[in-house]
Amino acid sequence: MKSIVHGFVVILLFMVLAFPGASRAATNPAVTSPAPGSTLSDVTATFSWTDNGTPVLAWALQVGRALGEDDIYNSGPLGRNTVSAKVSKLPKDGSTIYVRLWWLAKLSLKYADFKYTALTRVLLPKTGQTTCYDSSGGQITCTGTGQDGALQKGAAWPNPRFKDNGNGTVTDNLTGLIWLKNANCFGQVDWQSALNAANGLHDTGNPATSCGLSDGSVAGDWRLPNVRELHSLVDYAFVDPALSNGAGTAQWIEGDAFSDVQSTGYWSSSTYAGSSIAWGVSMFGGVVGNDFKSVPEFVWLCRGGQ
Repeated sequence: MKSIVHGFVVILLFMVLAFPGASRAATNPAVTSPAPGSTLSDVTATFSWTDNGTPVLAWALQVGRALGEDDIYNSGPLGRNTVSAKVSKLPKDGSTIYVRLWWLAKLSLKYADFKYTALTRVLLPKTGQTTCYDSSGGQITCTGTGQDGALQKGAAWPNPRFKDNGNGTVTDNLTGLIWLKNANCFGQVDWQSALNAANGLHDTGNPATSCGLSDGSVAGDWRLPNVRELHSLVDYAFVDPALSNGAGTAQWIEGDAFSDVQSTGYWSSSTYAGSSIAWGVSMFGGVVGNDFKSVPEFVWLCRGGQ
């Protein structure tokens, strides 16, 4: 803000006599593109504006995550004939973006504010695989293979990947989901029983009777994960189980960060459309599969998410 004001003062000294205000009807200048209030389509956008008949001597544009802030972009003073600015590195998290258009006219410095919504882009995470294999399963050098272990595409995993909260829960720092630390609290049950267990789970005040919980959760907080959420736990660098440790740097071992993980099938809340079958994930190798809802599978609950 201060840099813009100081810049306009300098411009004013040189321009106010050279470009006297014309006597014409005017409304406030405004950003015209992208349409104010719209959702941006990319992480780069060109903001354009018009003077709406105001005799403008100079412009400036600020873009920020809060009203009046310029943590994303600050153009500094712009000439009177400049009516657009290209802004890059915009957020991609669906947050509100604030755009402030400044103008200098008739010895007066004014501004108008406009709001936008950042695009929401879903970034697929890395699989965790860093090794390459030949057709018979032998390890080979990754260079030039084009395999997943060579390219390692996707969003990088945070470190630590999983955080033990010390209250019977574990936070996945990649997805933001909160998981039950105990991955075998209910044994193997049919699909409806798994849903019922999720709906009833809460902190009873006695961890021994509530799957180790001391998190203050109430009935209705916990749920059976959908198949994509459940599958997000898988680390394809490993088998038996296909799960990493808390740091995300090695294979899971008991208590780091989860306990009693089973290398077999877990129920998800997702139904195989139009059937008496539901989807699940085998933690042995990370395979997504399905089975009749009457078949007993293990239960691993989560809460949070969008």
